[in-house]
Amino acid sequence: MNEQKSWKSICIFNFVFKNPPAEVWCNFTQSFLNDTQLLVQGLDHCLDNSTVVASVNVTDKVNLSTLESDWIEYWGEQGNKLVLESWIEKYKNYIDTTSETVQEENSENCPDSTQDKEFSESTNHEWTKLWEEHQLEQYLYYQNWFSQWWIEQELLNKVADVANEQCNFEVNEESLADEVSAAVLDFENLTVQTNMEMEVSLLSSDVIDVNHSEKGILEKTQDFLVGLGLSSNMNKTGSNISSCKVLAMKKKKKKKSKNKKLYHSKMAAEQLACYLKTDDKKEEVEETQQTTCLPEVQENKELMKYWAQRYRLFSRFDQGIKLDYDSWFSVTPERIARHIAERCRCDLIVDAFCGAGGNSIQFAFKCERVIAIDIDPVKIELARHNASVYGVADRIEFIVGDFFQLAPSLKADVVFLSPPWGGPKYLEAPQFNLEDMQPNGFEIFKAARKISPNLAYFLPRNTNVDQVIELAASDGKAEIEQNILNNKVKTITAYYGELIRDSE
Repeated sequence: MNEQKSWKSICIFNFVFKNPPAEVWCNFTQSFLNDTQLLVQGLDHCLDNSTVVASVNVTDKVNLSTLESDWIEYWGEQGNKLVLESWIEKYKNYIDTTSETVQEENSENCPDSTQDKEFSESTNHEWTKLWEEHQLEQYLYYQNWFSQWWIEQELLNKVADVANEQCNFEVNEESLADEVSAAVLDFENLTVQTNMEMEVSLLSSDVIDVNHSEKGILEKTQDFLVGLGLSSNMNKTGSNISSCKVLAMKKKKKKKSKNKKLYHSKMAAEQLACYLKTDDKKEEVEETQQTTCLPEVQENKELMKYWAQRYRLFSRFDQGIKLDYDSWFSVTPERIARHIAERCRCDLIVDAFCGAGGNSIQFAFKCERVIAIDIDPVKIELARHNASVYGVADRIEFIVGDFFQLAPSLKADVVFLSPPWGGPKYLEAPQFNLEDMQPNGFEIFKAARKISPNLAYFLPRNTNVDQVIELAASDGKAEIEQNILNNKVKTITAYYGELIRDSE
């Protein structure tokens, strides 16, 4: 499957901290990744043999009653702009109102120009007719595009919901496949469209007015970041941020041509449909796929939702991947791990809390050498075994030990930090703070800095970004990347040192 991904810089701020006094330049970015096919694949056999299977048609759960109202709202907000932009692009010789005004003035000054007037009226009539046809054409085009996007998004949301439930049924693949058309799956554009609207409000003149209070700026900045799906307290009492300034903001790009948009969207849809519709593929999977839950999953029913997502964690799961209880909900999804590995490409990287090896394996594909550390010997054995499944165990040095004790004696190009977050309950809190980690997240960062200034910090999506930015006080520069998987923010990764990307 071709991986659909992209990376965007959304905005750049300069933050001023009180204690210690420091200024930090921070680039807020987003990475877009897709693993829909792997997710659907894991839903095929999400039960053990002793469970009664109930065939469920996911498409029956899609509520089409709100489609029309959603379309009317979308077209009311965007319709005029979309029609006008495509009109200007298609008809560059369009006679604007200024030209018409000039023609009217000339007609008044030249009473005898009857033929010119008749010609002008005829021309205007032709343009009016053409404009009406263009309006109708664009309305029907975008209505079709929006309808397909809306239905397919609903379907994928239902698929994700199935994976997040206590799985006690199978998805009816044929029914799902019939509903997934090979047309438009344009998640990214609508996500960015929402962000762009927020950017316009943030960049209004009152925000950058020098007479505007710092409190007002912090309030608007916090609202903007929260709107992006981030967590911040910068406008609250006790915040260590005293002020901030907008340095750069993402602007809308020129709209893609219809053909190009349809081509890429069709490819995205076909990725999902391909696995479900191809009989040969199904037969091949049935022969190799591990259809019975592992013992630890059968004994702990709360792991069933992770079992349904096993191919998202390791695409080679059926080739012998091993996980213990904690690893099921702490392994980085493979698509995200691969993206981070690409960004951290170097000669030598340290994976300070390697766990079952999800990140270390992907680092081994991109880096010359990997040092994988974990204090738990069971985790190290799992990581070593899983690395052998991917054929990269010889590129990884596995160390059982305490990262804090090992850090002073290590040197590397990059350090990757993915410490334990405390289990799935971390998302129950409205905000995750670095001191909530065991060990303390601030102390982890401090120890990693002794190895290299080039750090990647993998964190929950609801982490307090004020603290993440403050970690860069000594260097004055950071990047916070939202890892968006299947159009949903999954996690964030903070980059420091030479790993920071300034812009696209």
